[in-house]
Amino acid sequence: MIKCAIASECSVLLGAVNTILKLHQNRNSLQPRRIGRCGRKKNKAPRDDSKIIRMSRLNPRMTSHQLTVEIELAGVSIDSSTVRRRLLAVRRQARRQHQNPY
Repeated sequence: MIKCAIASECSVLLGAVNTILKLHQNRNSLQPRRIGRCGRKKNKAPRDDSKIIRMSRLNPRMTSHQLTVEIELAGVSIDSSTVRRRLLAVRRQARRQHQNPY
């Protein structure tokens, strides 16, 4: 009966209340077990990301392949798909070539 009252008071499902109570009983804590960030670590430094963004702001119509070539001239090896992903992460427009030049 107590679980139903908690669920109705917090306007959540009864299953959510059960899950939270089980976590609290098993671990005496509601904190997740993992520490820090999840997933694969970034291979490139944040400085490289700022280079990509800076070059994109200087010339917004540059394609990701052109940005890749410019960044490789600066000494950083990076793929064009990574450039697109990093630009989209900061809400910049990631451009691709419209037509194959060959």
